[in-house]
Amino acid sequence: MNKKETAAIIEVLRNSDKDFYKKDNVQYARKAFVINSVVKWVLKKYDDNLYGEKEVEFYVEVINKFINDEINLFWDSSGDLHIEGIQNE
Repeated sequence: MNKKETAAIIEVLRNSDKDFYKKDNVQYARKAFVINSVVKWVLKKYDDNLYGEKEVEFYVEVINKFINDEINLFWDSSGDLHIEGIQNE
């Protein structure tokens, strides 16, 4: 991922992650690691022709739902991505 792509992701996080903040020269975002890793993973699959536009669009929607606290998104210890709905209490 080049600097331009990284800057674009940081800008999206800055505008959408309510937990994003900057202290001194360090940027903090609770969801940044997961979002960044999913974006890299999806782009790699796309570049390797394993995913098409529909799959990329699906994961963009998943990331948006994660940002908006509509779902949980995480990697397990085996490196598999999990998408879980959030149950209202």
